[in-house]
Amino acid sequence: MNNLIDGVRRPIARPSTTFNGRVMRALTALPLAAALWGCASPAARVPVETVRSNYQNQLVKPGEPFATLSGYPYSHYMDTAWAAYVPSRVDGIATGIRQFGGASVGLYSPQVALLRLKIPPGRHNVMVSGGKLTGEQTLLKNIEFKAGANYVITEKTNEKGKRFVLISAYRADTRFSIDEKEHYLIDSAALAVAPLGSTE
Repeated sequence: MNNLIDGVRRPIARPSTTFNGRVMRALTALPLAAALWGCASPAARVPVETVRSNYQNQLVKPGEPFATLSGYPYSHYMDTAWAAYVPSRVDGIATGIRQFGGASVGLYSPQVALLRLKIPPGRHNVMVSGGKLTGEQTLLKNIEFKAGANYVITEKTNEKGKRFVLISAYRADTRFSIDEKEHYLIDSAALAVAPLGSTE
């Protein structure tokens, strides 16, 4: 089609359909890609048992002696204003379960807190995440872990309302499961105590 301008017929410029065509082809392909991804995901997903094992064994090799460290089953962990206490670093090494795909299999802080992280015997500095929704970081220093012993992260509040994070040894009462408080027979003397949020 031509357009008469100043007595001269000129062709009317038409908008290019190349870009729109490419976009449309890409959009058309999305449902197929999504379907293929959905079909492939279950097969590629790491089993929850593998995620748990990778998290628990990350600091030790098979056959090596170890101690264990876990959180305590406070009922308020299920409150959205709180986060369970979990070890986030040991001697500066990140130990969070996210790196092993914890969220992809539905493992969040209330569940991870009860998993026993294996720790090599000796003295270690442990960074603990938890206590608030944002996952407050608290550093507990120079804790001596003994092979074969179990340790637990707990909290206490003093008379002024200030909160502290503790790591203590405990004996397991196997008549109760790990998500019951009665399972943890905690030693009266804590091995380490630090104010919530202290990283020095």
